[in-house]
Amino acid sequence: MGIMDHFFGPPNIEKLKQKGNIQGLVNALFFKTDSEIRRQAAMALRESRDSKAVSKAIESLFKNVQSDIEKENTVLALTEIRN
Repeated sequence: MGIMDHFFGPPNIEKLKQKGNIQGLVNALFFKTDSEIRRQAAMALRESRDSKAVSKAIESLFKNVQSDIEKENTVLALTEIRN
């Protein structure tokens, strides 16, 4: 996300969940300025169990500077997603 964070602000994870916007939740995994947004996105993807999120969730583990908790939440999301 990066520079766009300044224009649009943080994503609303609750709205993304309600709309079933998996791509929006995946994008939130890369939200650089707020670790809580990334955590909430990982947890929402975990709840969704949508297989479309797998490759991007894995990518977020390697591309983002994440805390151990964030990484754990992303891994938990991956383990819950079923094909």
